[in-house]
Amino acid sequence: MPRNTKPDARESQAVALCRELGLKVTRQRIVILSDILSAKDHPSAEVVYQRVKSCLPDLSLDTVYRTLRTLTARGYVRRLSAPLDEARFDPDLRPHRHFVCRQCGRIWDLPGADRLPPTLAAAVTDLGRLEAVQLTAVGRCRRCLTTRKGNMTP
Repeated sequence: MPRNTKPDARESQAVALCRELGLKVTRQRIVILSDILSAKDHPSAEVVYQRVKSCLPDLSLDTVYRTLRTLTARGYVRRLSAPLDEARFDPDLRPHRHFVCRQCGRIWDLPGADRLPPTLAAAVTDLGRLEAVQLTAVGRCRRCLTTRKGNMTP
């Protein structure tokens, strides 16, 4: 379940978002929305499913995927195009960049990386209107570098 917010406040926010989006308010949507909107870990659909299934034993993974697709299509979460095997989702829509550890798969927001380099911004402006940018740095996190040196892949 989501963290750092009172359950009634999270649920109220999820209900309000369903109504704002014109979606039917269901228990499944409320629980999924409550989790993803408070996430700080860029979860995959599978992670969201694992976190909420104890509250909703009959929940299907397909329902989680469909809810996340709807939120993505309506602009309330961003589907990250990270170099990983599974889609990851970010409720923080402010411009920012990410660091992805290609060994453990964790994703971090990069601090101070909220502006486009001027040359990129100018190049995009010449082509059309910029709507979204995903810049991702890929490497190995400090933990993987220090704890798995013998198992590193090139």
